Amino acid sequence: MNELEFEIIEELYFVTSFTALLTNLSTEKQELKEALTTMVKQEWVTQLQYNITSKEFEKNSILNLEQFEECSYLATKKGLLLHNGLNG
Repeated sequence: MNELEFEIIEELYFVTSFTALLTNLSTEKQELKEALTTMVKQEWVTQLQYNITSKEFEKNSILNLEQFEECSYLATKKGLLLHNGLNG
């Protein structure tokens, strides 16, 4: 896990929007998108979308690249364990 990925996980103990991540981290938008894409594929982070009807966040089963910035994110158990040095 690199430094940016570590910082991202630190922000994702609770559901956090892409905009909030971009505000809280000192990184460029494209770099954040690339890191989150990698982290979702590695199952360290889950991409979520807010469902207005149910008023709940729903996990995207497939990475949604078209609405990437409208989504929110949350660290997975795997990501949190890695972040805390408990990966094995």
